[in-house]
Amino acid sequence: MLTKPLTKCPAWGHCLLINNDARAKLGNKIRQAREACGWTQAQLGKMLKYRYGNFVGIIESGKAEIPLEKIPLLSEILGFDPRELLKEVMSIRYPEVVKYL
Repeated sequence: MLTKPLTKCPAWGHCLLINNDARAKLGNKIRQAREACGWTQAQLGKMLKYRYGNFVGIIESGKAEIPLEKIPLLSEILGFDPRELLKEVMSIRYPEVVKYL
């Protein structure tokens, strides 16, 4: 059972407000990979099929989580192992479940 509250993000759906440090660390990892490719947040946002590129900035700052449905595409674009990225996101979102992955 989830112990943290859900909050409604105005344009992007539900984001869980948990484990800010881990989210910020993952966001930084994404920022570094994006910058290494020479892309802006808006460019990566378009590649991820976001209407607004600023959502990438929100993810990179740790203020929002990566939506699970974006993990395969984000992994392909930035060269991450999708299983490892999924595990990292799940450990932030559902720390009590990640041991079973």
